[in-house]
Amino acid sequence: ASFQDGDTRYVRFCNFVNGPTFECIFGLIIFLNAVQLALEMQWRGLESGFLISFPKYNDTANGTWPWADTFFKVSEYILGTLFTLEMIVKIIAQRCNYLRDVWNWIDAIIVFAWFGTLAGEIDVGFNPFLLRLLRLARLLRLLRLIRSISVFDSLYLMTTAIRGSVSVLLWAVFILALVEMCLACVIQSLVEDWIRDPANKGTEGGHKVYMYFGSFSRSMLTMYEMTLGNWMPPCRALVENVDEWYMLFFLMHKFIIGFSVVSVITGVFIQETFKVATSDDQIMLNNKERLMKEHSRKMQALFQAADDNGDGNLTRDEFEEVMNDGTVRTWLSSMGLDVGDAGTLFDLLHNSEGYITAEDLIRGASRLKGPAKHIEFAEFITEWRQHQVMVEQMRNQLNGVCGSGMMLKGQESKPVPILRDDDGPSNFCPSNPSFCGFGSRRA
Repeated sequence: ASFQDGDTRYVRFCNFVNGPTFECIFGLIIFLNAVQLALEMQWRGLESGFLISFPKYNDTANGTWPWADTFFKVSEYILGTLFTLEMIVKIIAQRCNYLRDVWNWIDAIIVFAWFGTLAGEIDVGFNPFLLRLLRLARLLRLLRLIRSISVFDSLYLMTTAIRGSVSVLLWAVFILALVEMCLACVIQSLVEDWIRDPANKGTEGGHKVYMYFGSFSRSMLTMYEMTLGNWMPPCRALVENVDEWYMLFFLMHKFIIGFSVVSVITGVFIQETFKVATSDDQIMLNNKERLMKEHSRKMQALFQAADDNGDGNLTRDEFEEVMNDGTVRTWLSSMGLDVGDAGTLFDLLHNSEGYITAEDLIRGASRLKGPAKHIEFAEFITEWRQHQVMVEQMRNQLNGVCGSGMMLKGQESKPVPILRDDDGPSNFCPSNPSFCGFGSRRA
């Protein structure tokens, strides 16, 4: 028994380590590490500002934040210890499988690099702070959990939409780059002679125009700035220094490229997002589960409001009383459940004991609300055909019994024709009407 208890505890331990709860806990620790790194970068920036004598940075980082140095050292020890414990726990739980996960290799490299920099025995060849930044990349491991945790539904939708929009993004970048390249070449060729004019040499206007359109790289950057950012500074540079007619070029570029093309690209991305949202299996499952939970919550609230005596069962009187409320009828109608006759609805919902439980109300309302579904029509037609076959078999059996030559007082009975579904004649035996049970008449 002690060995079995030990095995059970080890299995629980492995399930916990490999489960989403463990990953979420260390995901939160990594997030706190990100906050700590951001504060440390701010502290280092204060020191850099002091070293270059930047305005208003008149004191060292330690003078501005005297607590920072000790805080960062202590927090680094704590975080490094936690990540080391995580690695050890995973090795115990996963054993040989630990080496099969790439993320585990990254975790091990980070931990050993931390030990090396801590002991001062390993020179990594670059700033060891960059190794600590690799911890933030471990947050990407949480992407494996967003499929199974309902809190991450929105995040899963965004990541799935981004992944599904990669092809759209590539084509959008290609088309936009091609258009901007052509326009950059055109505008550079138009202002090149003006820039090279000796009269503009060394002037402020010449430098400003060259800053925006002096080379292909500058012109290309300016075209993207005009499309995605502020288009007025480049426009003013040409209008004020070269020619006012360049205003028409910039206005047409803004109307055609800035409004039309960019809006079309944005619309394609939005359409791709809706396409992913309506076709991804996991998203559809999450939406269905959310709707079912919402429906269950609303029906539970209705049941509690209708159950006057609190016995967990709705009688016909209790059900009809709450259904006669106009507000309740309107509320149910908004959810697709139109209440015509409360008594009829009660007959459709109650169980074999003549009551309605909360589960009966949830299940029955979900089945009845909305228009009839194709599957319901298919079920009805299937049942009707089965009953039709049963009735036909019963009719054939009765016809066979009645037509077998039964005698009444030594006389042969004469079969009488009756109507079938196909209006064809069928023999009926009048000699024993009580046995046949329907439609008999004497010959």
